[in-house]
Amino acid sequence: MPYEYYRPYNGKSLNQMPIVDFDSLKSMTEKVKAKVSNFTCVLRKLEVIDSNYNVNTAKLVQQTLSYPVSHSLKHDLVKRIEHCNQMVNCMPIENTESPVPGTLQKLLAYLGCEKKLRLLACMKEDLRRNIGDYDLSGFPFQASENERINKLLFVLWGAESSDFELQ
Repeated sequence: MPYEYYRPYNGKSLNQMPIVDFDSLKSMTEKVKAKVSNFTCVLRKLEVIDSNYNVNTAKLVQQTLSYPVSHSLKHDLVKRIEHCNQMVNCMPIENTESPVPGTLQKLLAYLGCEKKLRLLACMKEDLRRNIGDYDLSGFPFQASENERINKLLFVLWGAESSDFELQ
């Protein structure tokens, strides 16, 4: 006797049933819209973005310069704000097939870039403060302190990052 597959109660076979029905799809869409709305509302209130979802880099630079941190860290953070803004403005959003609107794609790309580079700036500042704790005799040549810090940062970041893995 051949094996007979399970037939659901309503008589449809498993491959005829929809994966997501209309009501659950509508519910998921509403949840995503609410989360995006809350997220962008907070960013607008903080004056990080304007009403067109453009990043307010002038405000971010002004806030960064008011932080009670070293001048070198402020400089690195401002450089990274400007770098991420330039990167996002060069993105060809119009040609993507993403369901996410282009303005939101740019905003998310900016925030991801800024978060990663802010971490790098903070790591670099920590290395500046604690450079004496590292034995840098393994570097091929001795350079200026800033170059040694940049090389050490590259080694530390590269050792923990998947950015350099070939797929």
